[in-house]
Amino acid sequence: MDEQEYESDEKCDISEATEVEAVLNGAASPREVSEGDLASKKIDWEIPRKLLHSSIGFGTVYLYMANGDVKTVMVLLWTALAVIVPADILRLRSPGFERIYERCLGFLMRESEKKTTNGVIWYILGVNFVLTFYPLDVATVAIL
Repeated sequence: MDEQEYESDEKCDISEATEVEAVLNGAASPREVSEGDLASKKIDWEIPRKLLHSSIGFGTVYLYMANGDVKTVMVLLWTALAVIVPADILRLRSPGFERIYERCLGFLMRESEKKTTNGVIWYILGVNFVLTFYPLDVATVAIL
């Protein structure tokens, strides 16, 4: 094996993260990327999740601007949590329910959430926390 082939094989062994880091540090030059490479990599923009998060922000701003009743919002969130937590526990323990749950709501979940607790549980707990312990203006900024 000649030296050029060895260097080529050695470069193939470098992980993508190491390669990117080397390019950013100036220790390596970026390799050419063919259209085939780009087409084979799936980009997950998480559009449904981002739309949901944006709508929550608009709802929070509306609550603040309309001087809405924080207690009503908190009751609604605690009620949602009372449904979401048992559903999540059931999803993690029942393969049949998991299939149904993910067929209906899977587009809102990250791949990493499919085998663990749903992130919305922690989000609702955080929202309720700031709505309970902080003035509405501070809570609004914290939620956004």
